Amino acid sequence: MPGTVFVELQPIQEPDRPVHPRYRRQRLSRALILLLRGLAWLPFPLLWALAYTLGALVHLFRRGGAVDINLQMCFPEWDKATRRKVARQHYMVLARSLLELGVQVFQPKRRLLNAVTIVGMEHLRAQQGKPVILLTPHFVGMNFAGSAVAEVVPLVAMYSANKDVAFNELLLKARSRFGAPGLISRQQGLRPILKALRAGKPLYYLPDMDFGARDSVFVPFFGHPAATITAVSRIAKAADAVVVPLVVRQLGWWKGYEARFYPGWDAFPSGDEVADAVYMNQFVEARVREMPEQYFWVHRRFGTSPPGTPNRYKPARRP
Repeated sequence: MPGTVFVELQPIQEPDRPVHPRYRRQRLSRALILLLRGLAWLPFPLLWALAYTLGALVHLFRRGGAVDINLQMCFPEWDKATRRKVARQHYMVLARSLLELGVQVFQPKRRLLNAVTIVGMEHLRAQQGKPVILLTPHFVGMNFAGSAVAEVVPLVAMYSANKDVAFNELLLKARSRFGAPGLISRQQGLRPILKALRAGKPLYYLPDMDFGARDSVFVPFFGHPAATITAVSRIAKAADAVVVPLVVRQLGWWKGYEARFYPGWDAFPSGDEVADAVYMNQFVEARVREMPEQYFWVHRRFGTSPPGTPNRYKPARRP
């Protein structure tokens, strides 16, 4: 029309809003979970080959971290080549345990159950009618093989919530899918644990992490003072429970896992929480020496230091 002016409207440009790092992590975590779900369809040998390759690559970029510091502290008698070899093997078996989470959560149960051999059940049966604490050190296969144990033994287990919401959901699903175990967060305290023990459910308990100085004593672990919780002896005393160790070993090619029960501990608790913590650490240390590459070395086991002792995981300040 004459006199009409046409104006081309430009789209309104909204300012870019920064994405909070937490949401970025959530997207990354959910992408990783989808990848684990897809990889879970691979035959075990192919899945393990992929995991070992991934672990070896990660080791190339993780030199000087907690794994290397822990191995240097715990095995000073080894030369550098030996420590480097064990560190590399550790990342390989750790990567395998991560990729197997997909099998644990998304595959038919029988696939996991057929991959785990349970040994020494007679030691658990010998405690029939008594409250039992299944003391399970932090070896890389503890979640995978623990599920097989939960399928045949009604368990209750403590857990610490992961800060990553998506990954925490995955871990909870993995831990609760087999045998319907009772899951108790550390924030709930000891009362529900004692109730479950007295009801006849063994407690699946992982005692060998650094939870800080509170409720801990500093006792030797590989010759170094380590903050060690005294909850094992306190729970055993309160519930009149027997401690039965359960140790998980990741086996080699064409094999899965071994979950081995050990004889129940006599005269435990002894009435001396420090002596009990020493005894526990000595047992864990002996098992670590049998398969050093499989212990959870990525954890900063010596992160809490006695007063006046420097943190070994922090680089020294330059003068």
